[in-house]
Amino acid sequence: MNHQGMSKIEQFERGIVFRSARFLPLLLSVVATLILAVAVVALLYSVIPSWKPNKPVQVSELPQVSVSGSEITDYLNRSTQANPPTTKSNPPSQQGNAAQNSNPPAVPTASPDAKSIANEIDAIRKQSLALKLPWANEYQTVCQQVFFGNCYGQKTVTASRGVSGYIDQAFSHHNEANVPVEAVQVGDESYRVNPSHHEEKIAILRELETVLASAKLEDAHKLIGAWGKIREDRERERDKTIRTEQERKAEDYAKAQLKYETTVEKKRLIRSESLHAAYLALGSFVLLGMILAVLAVERHTRVLEAQLAAYKTETAPATVKRVVVDV
Repeated sequence: MNHQGMSKIEQFERGIVFRSARFLPLLLSVVATLILAVAVVALLYSVIPSWKPNKPVQVSELPQVSVSGSEITDYLNRSTQANPPTTKSNPPSQQGNAAQNSNPPAVPTASPDAKSIANEIDAIRKQSLALKLPWANEYQTVCQQVFFGNCYGQKTVTASRGVSGYIDQAFSHHNEANVPVEAVQVGDESYRVNPSHHEEKIAILRELETVLASAKLEDAHKLIGAWGKIREDRERERDKTIRTEQERKAEDYAKAQLKYETTVEKKRLIRSESLHAAYLALGSFVLLGMILAVLAVERHTRVLEAQLAAYKTETAPATVKRVVVDV
């Protein structure tokens, strides 16, 4: 290699390689350290488990509906109807009618809750008989449509609601479908009772007992009709409030679940990217270190070659002179 070529290499090494070798590894170390620090923080964040939202619980029970005697009196005073309200109802043979008198087959011994409810129903039955109130509902079959004097489609409606019908109506808001109906024998009478929400049903029956205790023969039918109408309206309003709150909780849970799933996916991506960043930082540091090492080895090799050549040049004349003297 001629002197001019060596000069260019020397300029390149002194101007670029040496200067880069002084600050570039340090700069790269700082950058790699920062990348690693960020990657470690991101990795720690990504491995921290996210809080999974709890499934919505049942809405807290609202205060139970109650009807007082003064409220019944006020309702009757405001009402313009002389007859008690009648509504559609299922036939007495339907399963789950809490207060219907029936003759069921032999069943295992009833639970204490079912027995206490049946005892209260039997007491109300005796009050109803004393006030000459009908116990069972009376039904009639009517035509849904009549064309040219012919009946098309029939349906069963309540012609007259008995005391047991009002009890069934009140109980319908507190019956649990997964709780089996029990047959309870009280004296000569048999009752089919759903024992769920025992305390609420006992409160309803005792409230009805109070209404009947204050009733007279001539106004007993109006009083129990007003009681049933007021209670049904309030129970429906209460059910609507509970249903609305339950829907709100379900919606909040759906949003929280979506946020949780999004966070989990985000952490998964962050974990993957942080690992890639750490690998890139370490790889870059190793790659540049290898390049600088190769350049340094090349530089030292040339220096050694130059020193060896100079040494040979310096020692060559002395050797020749010694050989001449010996001759």
